[in-house]
Amino acid sequence: MSYTLHQLKVFYTVSNCGSYTKAAQQLGLQQPTVSEQVSTLEKTFGLDLIERIHGGLRLTDAGKVLYQSVQQVLGVSDDLGRVVEQLRGQSAGTVRVCADTTVGTSAIPDVISKFQRLHSSIQIILEVVNRAKVIERLEEGKVDLAVMGRPPDLRGLEVEIFLPNELLMVASVRHRLAYQLKLPLSAISEERFLVRESGSGTRTALIELLEASGIKPKIAMVLSHNEAIKQAVIADLGIALMSRNVLEQELKLGLMTNLDLEGLPIIRRWHVVSPPGKLVSPATREFRQFLKNYQPNLK
Repeated sequence: MSYTLHQLKVFYTVSNCGSYTKAAQQLGLQQPTVSEQVSTLEKTFGLDLIERIHGGLRLTDAGKVLYQSVQQVLGVSDDLGRVVEQLRGQSAGTVRVCADTTVGTSAIPDVISKFQRLHSSIQIILEVVNRAKVIERLEEGKVDLAVMGRPPDLRGLEVEIFLPNELLMVASVRHRLAYQLKLPLSAISEERFLVRESGSGTRTALIELLEASGIKPKIAMVLSHNEAIKQAVIADLGIALMSRNVLEQELKLGLMTNLDLEGLPIIRRWHVVSPPGKLVSPATREFRQFLKNYQPNLK
C-alpha cells in the first residue's frame, strides 16, 4: 500500500472545506488535481471516502474513521518540522495563532506588526474566532498559541497573563440614561441588550453580571461582530457590554457613551495559552516571549 503525505493533506482539506473547489483554492491547486488525489487515495485503500449528496460532499463512514487518523498524522508531521527547527536552533518558521474576536481585531494585529518588524523570518498565521472556537482549536492542537479571555479548564494548558481587558456598558448618546452618574445596576433591568453569538466571552460576562443581580437580560439582537454591535448602539437600538479596546474611536468622537453603573467597568485580562503536549518551536518561543513583554504604548 503506497500513499503520500500530500494525498492525506488533500483529503483532509477537502473534508474540512466540504468542497473540491474550496479545497483547491486553499491548497493553491487546480480542482481536477484535488479530485484526482482523493480518487487515487480511495483506490489505494480500496475504500470510498467521500460521497456527493445534495450537491455537496460528505465523508463516508470509512472516511470519518480515516479523517481522525489523518488529523493525527498531519499533527505529527507539523511537530516533526518543529523538531528540525529545534535541532537547528533557528528562530524561523511559522507560528499558528488563534485569538478571540475582540482581542483578535483590536490588539493582536498591532502586536504581530511590531513583532514582524523585528523577526521578518517568522511568519504569524492568525485566525480570529469566538471563544468556543478558540477552545476547540486548543483541544485539537491545531494552533501553537491562543490569545483569549478566561482560559478553559483543560489539563496541561500553559497560561500567561497578557493585556488588561476593560469591559464597559455603552449606549447611544440619545439614551435616557446617558451621562447620568452612579446608577444602580437595576436601572438597566428593562433595557434591550445587544449581544454577540453564543460562545462569546463578552456575552458570558454580561449574563454573569446581570444574573448575579437577579436581572434576566432582554436580548434585542444577536450580532456576530463587534462593528455591527457598535453601529446598533449608536442607532439607539439597545445597550451592550463591550471591551474598551474596540471602543476608543467611538467614545472619543462622542458617538456613544459609557454608562456609569455600579459594578462597572469589569476589569478582566486576556491570556496567552499554549495547547497541552505541543512541541514548542524556537519561533513560537520567540513570539510568546514578545507577547509576555509587549507594551501597547510602544511605537
